[in-house]
Amino acid sequence: MILRPSLILALLVAGTVAQAQTVWRCGADGRSYTDTPCPEGRALAVADARSANEVAQARAVLARDQRLAQQLVAERREREREALARGSGLAAIAAGEAVRPAPKPKASKERPPRPRAKPRPVAGEETSRATARGSRRTPG
Repeated sequence: MILRPSLILALLVAGTVAQAQTVWRCGADGRSYTDTPCPEGRALAVADARSANEVAQARAVLARDQRLAQQLVAERREREREALARGSGLAAIAAGEAVRPAPKPKASKERPPRPRAKPRPVAGEETSRATARGSRRTPG
């Protein structure tokens, strides 16, 4: 999935804004984080430890990736135009050509359900199952 340059820029700006805010660790187990104070919460330091040089390098990488993404989009669009001109593959579907329906799967031969067996008495026919001792394997 290729992100649009404006989306990437928005994420970077949101990341720098979030770094300036205080983050609170909340909950009895301390596994919940929020940007607003909470009962029994602790403020956490979330400062960006990168140097100005590292930030500049990251921005240069971002700019390079954006140029590469734009180049890849242009190449894909060109390939799609060529495929549409040839009338093959997915381009033919996009052009509105009739598509053959997929064959229906063959019905599987299912076995009929097995009849349920009658429960065997546990201790004896005169004894209730609720009061009988032992198991089905060893009555009595």
